[in-house]
Amino acid sequence: NVGLLIRDDAPAMVRARDQRWCGYFSYAVEEFTWDHILVKPNAKVDKATLTQYDVLICEDETRCTFVGDGPPVVFMTWDGTLSQAHYLEKRRQASTSVLILVEHDHLDRYRCLGIPTRRLLFAVNDRLFRDYGLEKTVDVSFNSRLRHRPDRAVLDAFLHEFCAAAGLKYGGGFIDHLGAYAQ
Repeated sequence: NVGLLIRDDAPAMVRARDQRWCGYFSYAVEEFTWDHILVKPNAKVDKATLTQYDVLICEDETRCTFVGDGPPVVFMTWDGTLSQAHYLEKRRQASTSVLILVEHDHLDRYRCLGIPTRRLLFAVNDRLFRDYGLEKTVDVSFNSRLRHRPDRAVLDAFLHEFCAAAGLKYGGGFIDHLGAYAQ
């Protein structure tokens, strides 16, 4: 039995099993089940209170610290490349785990901790992202929270101009509802 630690203030789409954008932890299969454990950002998690689990898997957005004796922790990271501050926080969290799973980053940036580090390939939730039988309406899409990152707004503007010059239909910006985004 696995305890999946996720940030308590994460969007509902992250907490809901069937609405997760990523494939891992979207839906259970007979051989692998888990419970969501909501963790407040920067919380101290006492592993001694989680002994009903064989292993704890910690998503990198929890920003928690583990204390006490209990199940081993596997740390998953996917956005350590966003900034040096992101990377240092991810590395701090990973430093107490028994295994580090890296979605996109150089593995060597975590291997220096002396903890086994493996690639975790991205996979979308195939029950959400599927062929809906709809007509294709865009050629290129870049969806992001542009207001939080000026560099993303610059990329959005570039893609818009590039597609217009190339005769491609561009769809960009942020789509707040994951179901609409998936379609």
